[in-house]
Amino acid sequence: MTETLAPPVVPAAEVRARLKEGVHIERSPRRVRTYFGGKLIADSEHVLLVYETKRPPAYWFPTSDVRMEYLEQSQQPADTIRWRMVVKDRIAHNAARAYTKSTGDRAALEDHLTFYWNEMDAWFEEDEQVFVVRALRPVDDGQKWLRDQALTINENLLRDRWLMIGDQGRNVSPIMLGVLVSWVTLIFVGFGINAPRNAMVAASFLICAVVIGGAIFLILEMDRPVQGVLQISSWPIRNALAQMNW
Repeated sequence: MTETLAPPVVPAAEVRARLKEGVHIERSPRRVRTYFGGKLIADSEHVLLVYETKRPPAYWFPTSDVRMEYLEQSQQPADTIRWRMVVKDRIAHNAARAYTKSTGDRAALEDHLTFYWNEMDAWFEEDEQVFVVRALRPVDDGQKWLRDQALTINENLLRDRWLMIGDQGRNVSPIMLGVLVSWVTLIFVGFGINAPRNAMVAASFLICAVVIGGAIFLILEMDRPVQGVLQISSWPIRNALAQMNW
């Protein structure tokens, strides 16, 4: 049975001014696992996918789905708890972290922690292994170039995602729209009072009203490209997702 996903924790309209230094949290629809030292460390179907500025995207696991017996609390800055991981003779000194007080935009991260991508040995989404680009160790110039290209693409995707998050909601202010309509109405009223009453004037006024109304309508429709009367087709992205078996 498919679980109904909760909407993003960060509402777009209220936080647009803070997105440059903010956080965006989503419920991942996939089961995620991570391993270290041959041991399953975390396995959860309730993972949060967290995007924070100045940090790579990260999976945050409920602590109830983490084998905490392998974690030992280490350094603890003012707002962060950090753990090191010990599995037999394997030690990762900076393996996981969590916030001491998850408030505001991070309230959904209460009782969750995240692991550093490159400290873990393997990651899986469902039954597919996820390879972490930053953890790759190139052995020649060709592999180094490929890794740098992959990192550049990843950074561009992250930047575009933040721009999409920032563009959620309406860009046209209702106040500005009201002022514009009122201003156009006053202009028409002013001309209408002084204009002679005949068919030519009425037809001109009608044409002008249709043109201005159509322009405002198009601006509002362009502000919502995937909603409204005029929509961008969703077929290309649906086809791409189908090819990816998403």
